[in-house]
Amino acid sequence: MKSKIDTSIYNAALAAGAGDQQVVDFATIFGYDIDFQREIHPNDKFEMTYETFRDERGAPIKSGAVIYAELDGDALHKAFYRFTPSDDGVTDYFTADGQSAKKFLMKTPINGARLSSGFGNRFHPILGYTKLHKGTDFAAPVGTPIYAAGNGTIEYYGAKGTFGNFAKIQHANGYETAYAHMSRFVGGLAKGSHVHQGEVIGYVGTTGQSTGPHLHYELYVKGQAVNAMALKLPTGRTLGGAQMSAFLKEKMRIDGIRAQAHAPDMGNQLVAQAEGNQPIKASARSKDEVRELDTVAIPN
Repeated sequence: MKSKIDTSIYNAALAAGAGDQQVVDFATIFGYDIDFQREIHPNDKFEMTYETFRDERGAPIKSGAVIYAELDGDALHKAFYRFTPSDDGVTDYFTADGQSAKKFLMKTPINGARLSSGFGNRFHPILGYTKLHKGTDFAAPVGTPIYAAGNGTIEYYGAKGTFGNFAKIQHANGYETAYAHMSRFVGGLAKGSHVHQGEVIGYVGTTGQSTGPHLHYELYVKGQAVNAMALKLPTGRTLGGAQMSAFLKEKMRIDGIRAQAHAPDMGNQLVAQAEGNQPIKASARSKDEVRELDTVAIPN
C-alpha cells in the first residue's frame, strides 16, 4: 500500500494530502542515498507517515514531522523511522536495524539542479582540448543555494582564478570538498570558519572560466580527486544497547500506526480522508490540541 509516482514525488504526495513541508522532509531523509533529479522513475513507490496538529474543533494548527518514510524504487528500496536518542537528544531517522540515514557527506550539495557534466576525461568547452574533469557540474539558476557537503573547516574562501568565487572545506579522515563558480559568498563565513553539513556556504553563479551558471563540485580523498557520485561514503551513527532497545519500542509504536492505517477495512476510508485532507486520528488528545497522524499511502 504505497503511493505510485507518475510524474514526481512532490505531485504524488500533494495529491494524497501531504503538504510542502512533509515532501521537503522526505527528500531530506533520502538525500544521502538517492539523487531525486536522476534516480526517481515512473512507477516507483513511496510511503510517508507524518504528524499534523488540529484544535478540538478540527481546524489545523500546524503540520508536523514525518515519522516514517519509505522509498521502493528501481534505484533504492529503503525505509526510515524517526527517533531521538536520549544520550545526545539529536533527532534523526534510522533503518529497522538502527542505522542512521545520515552519511559522512551529502551525495549532492545542491537541490533541484541538473547534472550537466560528470567526472572524467572530457572535451573542454572553453580550452578546446580533452582534459580530466576533476569534479561534477550541476547546472542551476544563479542564486541557488550551495550547501556544505559535510561538517568541516573552510580552508579557502575567495576568488581563485578560473574557478571564480571558490570555497574548499576540509573534513575529517582526509576528505576535502570544493565548490567553484559561485555568484557570491555568505556573510560571516571566512577561511577557518567551521561549517555544519547542510549549511549554506554560497550561491550558484558563473564566475571564473564558465559557460553558464552552475556549481562545479569536487571531492578529494587524501589529496586524490575522486568521483563524488560513485564513491561509497562512510555512514553515520548505528544505534546499540539501551538506545537500540528504546528505538525498537518507538519503531513498534510507529508500525502499529501504519498497520491501523493499512487495515483492509480502512482502505477506502483512507483514500477518501487523504483526498479530503482529513487525517486518520491515531494519537492522544491534549488540553490544547489534538495530535494526529496522516499516512500518505494509497492502496493499489
